[in-house]
Amino acid sequence: MIHVLLSDLARKRLFFTGVFYCNTT
Repeated sequence: MIHVLLSDLARKRLFFTGVFYCNTT
């Protein structure tokens, strides 16, 4: 269960980081 939560968090972090990066540039 913890692995699923971590992987979901990592995916969301990657997604939001990409969106933020695209919006800043």
